[in-house]
Amino acid sequence: MAQVDLHHSDVFAPSIDSHVYPACVLMKSVHNTVIEGFWRWLREKSGSSMKAHILRSKDEHVYDPNVIFHRDLFYWIFPPLVQAELDQFCTWWNLHRVRPQQDKDMPSGHVPLDALKYPSLYGGLNCLVEVPKPIIQDLREYLTEEVGSRKECLHWVTDEFEALANEVWEDMGSPRITFENSWTIFAEMADRIEVLL
Repeated sequence: MAQVDLHHSDVFAPSIDSHVYPACVLMKSVHNTVIEGFWRWLREKSGSSMKAHILRSKDEHVYDPNVIFHRDLFYWIFPPLVQAELDQFCTWWNLHRVRPQQDKDMPSGHVPLDALKYPSLYGGLNCLVEVPKPIIQDLREYLTEEVGSRKECLHWVTDEFEALANEVWEDMGSPRITFENSWTIFAEMADRIEVLL
């Protein structure tokens, strides 16, 4: 690994005083007004419907949290669906046009991704700090040694259950799983898995 002190943000931006402008600040979420305002958009765009759809199984008695393979199957099906929704929301947010506000100090009437890529067009400065790709690779290796690989951290089920679920899903013809059909697929897969266990 490169001989770089990975704990100091001023390694790659020596002109920025990290005591005055720290790389991050810990605070209660209620004091982070930007993110608190942002949650409303996520909730209105897709968050409420995702929650309602996931909780629907409780009313319809499709999912039983006391059945271990039900929990595993839930984690096999739903994290990828939720992540896809979040990715879609992220793309929408970065490409949506902010409404114009004449008296606003910050930019308005723009597309967020444009403002990030071309800040000078909106009266801003490019404050991005470039980190060399070899250092990013070193950071990935460091994190893998400290907390495990990315795959391990994002793995919701055991390798054994994943193999079983994949086999059952493929026997069903590998249907595309969406939020709309997720509980139907869950129910069919659960019936098939119960026979195999």
